[in-house]
Amino acid sequence: MANWAIVVGINAYNELPAEYQLHGAVEDAADFAEWVLHQHGGQVSPEHFYYWTFPAKNAPNQRPGDAAGRQT
Repeated sequence: MANWAIVVGINAYNELPAEYQLHGAVEDAADFAEWVLHQHGGQVSPEHFYYWTFPAKNAPNQRPGDAAGRQT
């Protein structure tokens, strides 16, 4: 059975005032994504991995411009 992962991190919510914005969700998502992809962590293969952050930050082991890690 293959492992799958969807990792989402959102820092900025346009409808909320500044005091309600998050400051660590994107970094937490990137850290978790690193573990998810690691052979001694979640062992999820890149083709079974989906990653989205706002603002955008590339996931580990991804080139800039790959579909994952970009805002849409």
